[in-house]
Amino acid sequence: MEIRQLEPQVAAVKRVKTDAVDLPGVIDKGFPGLSGELSSKGVEVTGPPFVRYLQTGEQMEIELGIPIAADSSPATKSIVLPPGPAGVYLYVGTYDGLPAAWDLFRQWLQRQGYTQTGPFWESYVSDPRYTEPAERITELYVPVE
Repeated sequence: MEIRQLEPQVAAVKRVKTDAVDLPGVIDKGFPGLSGELSSKGVEVTGPPFVRYLQTGEQMEIELGIPIAADSSPATKSIVLPPGPAGVYLYVGTYDGLPAAWDLFRQWLQRQGYTQTGPFWESYVSDPRYTEPAERITELYVPVE
């Protein structure tokens, strides 16, 4: 766990509202469609996919996103992930362990005196198609002040 100074990052996104219980299926179905759209438009991907959580609870609103080259943004719906300080936690393990990892991370941020300033996200560094579940790498990001 550490605090990093992030640079702005343009990302192609698909915004989705879903029930919390349906979230894994929404993510599994949404990324192939977004990747296919970017590929068909020749958009350069510059980083791993992520899920940004805009609303949590029983009803969720998320953005499925993929970092892209800044000059690609007119080709697809895009956002800019915010620059500035962010807590970052490199988690290795199954996706089932992410809720506990988030709890541990939030406790660490609180002990360090940081306050969340915007939506948080998970960046899926390793491709689950080619990585064993226990070896999957996910970076957790929380913008802070």
